[in-house]
Amino acid sequence: MLHILILNLSYKNDTIQCIQSVLCSSFVDFKIHVLDNGSVPSELSDIKGTFIKDNRLFYYRSEINLGFAGGNNWLLRKILPQCDEKDFVLFLNNDTVVDANLLERLVKAIDTDKKIEMVTGRMMGYPQNGCVDNLGLGLYMTGWGFNRTSLGQDVLFGAHGGCGLYTVHSLKTIQHQTGYIFDPDYFCYAEDIDLAWRALLLGFKPIYVDDAVCFHKGGATTGGHFNDFVMFHSIRNALFNLIKNMPSGLWLRYGFWIIVFQLSLMGRYIFTKRIIILLRAYGSFLKHFLEALKKRRQIMKTRQIDNEVLSKYFTKRFYKKKTLNKCE
Repeated sequence: MLHILILNLSYKNDTIQCIQSVLCSSFVDFKIHVLDNGSVPSELSDIKGTFIKDNRLFYYRSEINLGFAGGNNWLLRKILPQCDEKDFVLFLNNDTVVDANLLERLVKAIDTDKKIEMVTGRMMGYPQNGCVDNLGLGLYMTGWGFNRTSLGQDVLFGAHGGCGLYTVHSLKTIQHQTGYIFDPDYFCYAEDIDLAWRALLLGFKPIYVDDAVCFHKGGATTGGHFNDFVMFHSIRNALFNLIKNMPSGLWLRYGFWIIVFQLSLMGRYIFTKRIIILLRAYGSFLKHFLEALKKRRQIMKTRQIDNEVLSKYFTKRFYKKKTLNKCE
């Protein structure tokens, strides 16, 4: 059984279109779990009304916006106790439209014997204009997570949170060993990189499926690409990821490049209004630094792979050229 998790936040038309595309899938052994994440009550009522005759849909509502991390954790607490270890969970953005064969191709890629238990596909821009949105997650040696847009030197680090499949077995293992699935302190952004980090450290492997395709509108819920909100959470949470998940040996290997990258961010924004956002991100990171160290101790205690294996999942580049030019 495949459990599909979708969060709605004030964009019911996107959510309805997403669900409609899922219902046209060639793969039929699934349930869709929709959490309305703090919208007005009529949002969920309208979504329910559109699919009133389909018993594969299950609806939930939160009075407040729990974010991507908190919202998905809320759904996982509801469904995981009822799931078999052989089941699957697909995290799916509500602003996506899926190809009819997506679900089947993602599920077929799982190989538990080889510990391949997280799968990502090809996410294209919407409408279908031929532009690549992402090909899964990558991680530069600077510690900055990114959306892969090429299959050349960009190494696959993990499954993208907008369309990422995990086995229930892997999620339960991650929760048992590290204490949580998505870090509730993140709210949104870089939480999928964090989950990929901890999955890798426990020995689970990612795989990319090129013909598993969905289309992504992007930026609707957060109001655009790399605005102040996105910048704050992306930078702060990227630092949390490194403190929690980077083994000491890899800090020795890549620490210089991590520091240089952060100094580059300072240099990029020091004479712009964005410097305030950057300093806020650093301040929030420092405020919660000891909490991150506590999480690190648990993560490092349960890790299953060595530094050499983990390092193979890094993209050995400083950053993509446009990283420091995303906002003025």
